[in-house]
Amino acid sequence: PIPLFRFLPVKPKYKDANPFSLGKAPVKYTTSKDKISNIKSQEDKELFDKWGCIDQDGELVINYKFDYMNSFGYNGTAVVKKGEMWSLITLYEYKE
Repeated sequence: PIPLFRFLPVKPKYKDANPFSLGKAPVKYTTSKDKISNIKSQEDKELFDKWGCIDQDGELVINYKFDYMNSFGYNGTAVVKKGEMWSLITLYEYKE
């Protein structure tokens, strides 16, 4: 029989996640504060507690850079927040 659902193993490295849509899922990556204090580069510190996007294989397809990100809509757009600014991005900007 053909399985109705496909379960993907997701390691608990994400603080939060939104549902898959169009083969992609927004995920929020975080780490403990003691690990952040050991990081020297401000650029690397800014990667923590940010939203990015993974594909169905769990591969990162949009880097962690947003303060919030919702799932892609049927038209391929997602609402993102970076700092105080809200905007739309399109999945087609990040096509492989």
